[in-house]
Amino acid sequence: MAEVVDGEVRLSTPDATLDRARALFRKYVPAGSSVVDEVIADRRAEDAEDGSAGESDRGEP
Repeated sequence: MAEVVDGEVRLSTPDATLDRARALFRKYVPAGSSVVDEVIADRRAEDAEDGSAGESDRGEP
C-alpha cells in the first residue's frame, strides 16, 4: 500500500497493511463475536419480517 504522509510517500507490505486493518477492526468488534454470524442473523430476521423466509429477492435458491 502506498500513502502520502506529510509530503512523503510511504510504502507498506501487504502483511503490514493487513495487520493495520485487523488492529482497526479490533477496536470496533468485541473479542469472541462473529461479524459474519451477526450479518446472517440480521438477514434472516429481515426475511422473516418480510414473510419471505426461504425465498430470496437476490436470485439465490
